[in-house]
Parts: sequence; C-alpha cells; structure tokens
Amino acid sequence: MNGIWTAARIAALFAMTLAGVTSTAIAQDHTQPARRYLAGRAGPFAIVQYYADGFDQLTPRQRVLAYYLSQAGIAGDPIYYDQISPYGLELKRLLEGIWTHPAGIAPDALQKIRDYTQLFWIQHGNYYLDNSQKFLPEFTPADLHTAAHQAFRNGANFGVKDQKGLDALLDRLQKPIFDAAYRPMLTVKSPPAGQDILNASGNNYYENVDLADLASFTELYPLNSRVEKRGGKLLEDVWRAGTRDGKVPPGRYAAYIARIITQLERASDVADPPQVEALRRLIIYYETGAPSDWHAYNEFWVQTPLTVDAINGFIETYMDARTKKGAFESVVSFIDQGQTQLMRQLAANAQYFEDRAPWADAYKKQGVRPPIANVITVVSEAGESGPISPGGINLPNEQEIRQRYGTKSVLLFNVSSAFQEAVGQAAIDEFSSSDEERERGHKYYAESRRLMIAMHEVLGHGSGKV
Repeated sequence: MNGIWTAARIAALFAMTLAGVTSTAIAQDHTQPARRYLAGRAGPFAIVQYYADGFDQLTPRQRVLAYYLSQAGIAGDPIYYDQISPYGLELKRLLEGIWTHPAGIAPDALQKIRDYTQLFWIQHGNYYLDNSQKFLPEFTPADLHTAAHQAFRNGANFGVKDQKGLDALLDRLQKPIFDAAYRPMLTVKSPPAGQDILNASGNNYYENVDLADLASFTELYPLNSRVEKRGGKLLEDVWRAGTRDGKVPPGRYAAYIARIITQLERASDVADPPQVEALRRLIIYYETGAPSDWHAYNEFWVQTPLTVDAINGFIETYMDARTKKGAFESVVSFIDQGQTQLMRQLAANAQYFEDRAPWADAYKKQGVRPPIANVITVVSEAGESGPISPGGINLPNEQEIRQRYGTKSVLLFNVSSAFQEAVGQAAIDEFSSSDEERERGHKYYAESRRLMIAMHEVLGHGSGKV
C-alpha cells in the first residue's frame, strides 16, 4: 500500500530535473546555484520541483532503461483520467486545446480556464482527491463556449469535425463541468438516502450498476475491469491489450496498454536478465489481464532486487468504494545508495541509541530490530502516483504474496525532501531571529534534514516498548 506522507495538497512537477549532483556534494559545495523547489501555485496547491540527484552516476544502459520505463508510465497516464470520470478524457482534450491555441481569446476568460486546467491536471479530473469533492470553475459556460470556438478556429483538435460537433461536445460537458449536483463526489462510502456506494460515486469503475446487482455476481477480473450493465446483464470490460495470437481479445484501454507494452519491450532490450524476466511477466499480464499472471509477475518482482525499478499497473483500490478496482499508476526510480547505506548503518547501531534514550529503562526495548526500507530517487510518476506523490510505498498488496514472499518497502526520499525544502526554506526566512541564524539554516538545512529523516525512519519506528 502507498503511504501518503507528503501533504495532500502538495503536487510535484511531473517533469522533474535530472540533476547530477549528490546530496552530500550539495551540502559541502555552497558555490552551487540555489535550487528552486517552490515552482508555482495552482489554487490551493503548491507546485514543487524535485531533483534526481545521482542519475548521472547510473550506467548509460540504466539511464536508457529509466527513460523507457518512464515512457511506459506516461503511455498509461490517460487511463487514470478515464478511471476518475467517464468524461475525463474529453474534458482534458477540450481544456488542452484551448490552452495551446489561445490567440484571440479574452485574457480574463483564458486565465480562468488555465487556472482550472492546472487543477484538472494535478487531480487527473475535476475532483479533489483528498476529499473526493468536485470543484467548479470560475469561468462561465459562455466564457467556455466562446474560448472553445475561438481555439477551434485557431486549429485546436477537439475530436470533432465542425462547429456543430463542438457545440454537441460542449453540451455533453455542461453538467460535468458546471453542475455541482452532477456526480458531486468521486468516492462515496456513506451515501445519501436512496443511493448506495456505487451509484453515489462519480468514478468510472461501474456503469448503471447498483451494489445489489453484484450480490450474486462473480467477477473474474476484480482488480482490472469495469463492471457494466447492458440489456439487464452484468458484464466485465477487462483492462487488457489482448494476446497477439488473438486467443484473448482486447479489452478496455487496449490502445493505451499496447503503448505501455511497446515501451516495456524497449526497456527489456537494455535491462539485465532478472529485470527482463520481470518485464516479460508484466507484459503477459497486460495482454491477458488474468489475475494469475498478475500474481506471477508480483511473485517474481518482489523477490528481485533492482537498482532501477518500476511500479506499473492497476494497483491501489482506494478510489473504488468497494476497494476492488485498481487505479493505474507508475513510479520509476533508482536506489539512493548513500541514503540507504546511512539507514543501514543507523540500524546496525539502533541498540546503542535505544540504551541512551531519555526515558526509564523499563520502557527501553532490548534486541531492537528496526524496519529497513530502501531509499529511492524518483525519476518519474504517472497516474495515481503523480503529480500528487506518495512519500513511501509498500507493495505488493496481495496478502498471500506478502505472507509468502514479503514486500518491497521504499522511501521516496527526493520527493519528500523537495516538499520539505519548499516549506522549510521559506520557514527559515520567516522565523530566523537574525541574519546569522538565517545563513546557518540555509547552509545546513539539507544535510540536517537528511540525517533527521534517516534517524526518524530507522530509530523512531522501532524504539521503545509499552
């Protein structure tokens, strides 16, 4: 499961910087130009830039591997827009067409549309993901109509042939955008009277389906399918590409998944043999959609240590009120060897710190074995993991695999550090009592935070006894 450590209203830039400077070097070399972490704001969100220190220390093949794995995540990103709402991809295309073809659009209306678009990008839809509530624009339907038609005349591709088709598109999107009562909540666990958790939820995991409909229905693909009622019958629209021999037909998102597979195959060409096998199993799963193939992939992946690693699939089920359907997500990363080694060194001396803790001996633990996770540097995130990023990840979710093979637990150090830098540096300027204190804070903040995180994660979680 993903542990959301960063603040719910902090978004990391999807296009982050692949910097080649280690965190230790930054702490020691104060001639480096000041880094920008707080890149901007969008409504209630801060846009935080994060850096991939150490990327240049990977081998050329590892860097190319990270690139193709990142492309695989980007290829699947549109899936998450559609999972959030049935109109998500149409609305995305409309907003982006206006953004990229602005000539002649009234500046005030254009700015309001762009403000809304930024929030839409961050959330992958028009719901706040931390509270499931739909958000409304500041522009009016007339503003949108005028802007869309001007952008269409400017050459924007909205997937329609003419002005009449554009009017039909705008009519379809009128209620989704402007009506607060239309699909008002993304996920509803406590529905109002007369509704249940499925028909009250605005997400796109079910169509014309009530909770009672599923009482006697057996899902063959519970994690990766959309359940629909057609002609009074329940059907599973499976998320898969289909096999190349035609024995397994393509399903929902087949075109997007085929693009994911293409990038995974390119990644396989530069991967080491163990990772080639992991990617082979993932590709098979994406073709068949079979739960058994997903398990086969995870069983191999969780036992295979990888320097450059990727999470890619339909994984977390939080958005489904039934907690069955998995949202698409991708995280590409490499191990931060320095920070991981620091944590392991602290772990080896955990008993030393426990024995000297400032509380009574009766509350000191003997035989301390603190939890250890690899520290990773994130290269890219997509779907549910980005732009709003988790701070820690523990996978796979399948309990039988966890019990038999264990888990991979990682800390997304550069993401959480970027958040703290964006907040912490401003706090230093705001609350320092003197110029000397301010200079000292800026000089040692990065290194002291690195040590604090390591001590908290290693010594804090495993210390003390009740």
